[in-house]
Amino acid sequence: MFIVPNESQPQRTHSMITRSMNQIYKPEQFHVVTKHPLPCAIEPSCVRQVLYDPRWRQAMSEELTALIRHSIWILVSPPKHYNPIGCK
Repeated sequence: MFIVPNESQPQRTHSMITRSMNQIYKPEQFHVVTKHPLPCAIEPSCVRQVLYDPRWRQAMSEELTALIRHSIWILVSPPKHYNPIGCK
């Protein structure tokens, strides 16, 4: 295959044939943004959403019950000099 140079293209000095010479390009990558609501299967993004969803409340209750029943977890008071609520 020979490529005839035209005035808008510089003349090649090598015999390598590239993908673009054969009109082969990477597909465009689209980043989809939607104005439609996302499905409910996505995890909640804040504690308020979790507390109002009975399925999440049930899951939290079962998890804590299992931890206490198996003696894996116990609730203790924080040290007096420690503030358990931080800020960012």
